[in-house]
Amino acid sequence: MPANERHVNAPEPAPSALERPGRVRRIVAGAWHVLGGVLFLLRHASLWPLAALPALLGVFLMVVGAAVGLLSLGSVDQAFAPHYARLPQPWSFAVMLALGTTTIAAGVGVGLALALLLSAPILDHLSRRTEELLTGTVQDRSRSLHWEIAQSLKSGLFFLAALPLAVALGLLPLVGPLLEFLWAAHALASQQSESPLLRRGLDGPARRRWRHEWRWECWGFGAAGLLALCVPFITPCLVVGMARLVVEVETLAPELGEQAPDLAGATP
Repeated sequence: MPANERHVNAPEPAPSALERPGRVRRIVAGAWHVLGGVLFLLRHASLWPLAALPALLGVFLMVVGAAVGLLSLGSVDQAFAPHYARLPQPWSFAVMLALGTTTIAAGVGVGLALALLLSAPILDHLSRRTEELLTGTVQDRSRSLHWEIAQSLKSGLFFLAALPLAVALGLLPLVGPLLEFLWAAHALASQQSESPLLRRGLDGPARRRWRHEWRWECWGFGAAGLLALCVPFITPCLVVGMARLVVEVETLAPELGEQAPDLAGATP
């Protein structure tokens, strides 16, 4: 065959591990799982007994937190009034409004964190049952159920410890409330993802890598979760929603779960 007629098949490029949509669609996809968690919980009555106590506890503690925040507005205003009294009237009002919003949001956040912490064992079981309904089985590569619950309690403490930083960010002029919201959304998504990721045997660095790999979905989930705090009984819906998100991610990219170390035989 002449050289000019010789055809050489070029090697096919290796397919990418996972072609993902743009950031906005990924954020929306993560946010959808909050609503998806609500709808899934409403459709499966078998989950209601597990969801009842965390839901009631969450409503009670968040209402108490909001009330404490409202009662604290006077003290907060007295403490910060000298610092913004010299500002022009529109700026002074904006700062006062930001302080009030931050104070009430902090109270609600503390109530949510306490509810998640106190009901962590029940919420972990709810996450397991959700996964079982979705897939017919439960991924369990963790060291033990007791170790997994202990780690979930630690994640609840992390969320509680993250709140002071959120409050401090909220006190910054102009951009403070936005930074507070973004940090709280990150902390909420991190806390909610702990239980399903622990079941897959992911250690601390591996869980952080997972959240970085799927950071836009986590941002969307955390932001929607914060906005949904005004909805009664949202606490168990967040757990169900994150369990669904992790299962969906595992379906899209199973190789991420396969990289997890096998902790089943490790000593706690």
